[in-house]
Amino acid sequence: MKAEGRCIGRVLAGLAAFLILALCGGGSLEAQYGPAAPEVRDRGTLGVFLGRISSRQLWNNSFASDRLQGIGLGVYVDVRTPIPFLSIRAEAGYAGRGTLIWDEELDPERTEEATVRSHYLSLPVHGKVAVGVGPLSAHLFAGPTLDFLLSSSCSDLFCQVIREEKTVAFAVAAGAGVGLDLGGRFNLDLELRLTEGLSDAYLGTLNSARNRSVEMLVRVGKPL
Repeated sequence: MKAEGRCIGRVLAGLAAFLILALCGGGSLEAQYGPAAPEVRDRGTLGVFLGRISSRQLWNNSFASDRLQGIGLGVYVDVRTPIPFLSIRAEAGYAGRGTLIWDEELDPERTEEATVRSHYLSLPVHGKVAVGVGPLSAHLFAGPTLDFLLSSSCSDLFCQVIREEKTVAFAVAAGAGVGLDLGGRFNLDLELRLTEGLSDAYLGTLNSARNRSVEMLVRVGKPL
């Protein structure tokens, strides 16, 4: 838990600095030059997100796994494209992934279950298609994700099996969400996202593992 707290603290500090600079910069420009013209005022959204990550590792041998709960948080920017219903969203944040794992052949009763936790700087980029009626909207999104390993921990017995921790893991994500426009000042979104690892996150002597996560996220954004 201490390692997770330090990782979250470092990521939060960087993300908070980025968000404050972005918001203050936008405010100072508007104060200096006045409000933007209506046709260019809503160029996208800058905001923060927070959510629950339910993840597991998929091993390619007799190891069985179960879900482990973590958190995700960070900042995002959603930029509109010339196509009215299409935007590009980029994120930077912390993702806590992991798994409960045991040897299904040697330990079917899970008496020696191990815990593996991975702390990532996660950088997803999504194409997003949205439709809306009044203040309500719905959207679909998909795109690649790069996870950069900050630190990891595991039970002592299972650590002996892991030969290498991959510093970068590649994944794809897809999901859907609903949104609410709060008077043009803020946007509130609720999303469900599946992130499927395509590259190995861990290597063992005779095996390897990749991540799979189901994420429920809440977003609060400010139109730019």
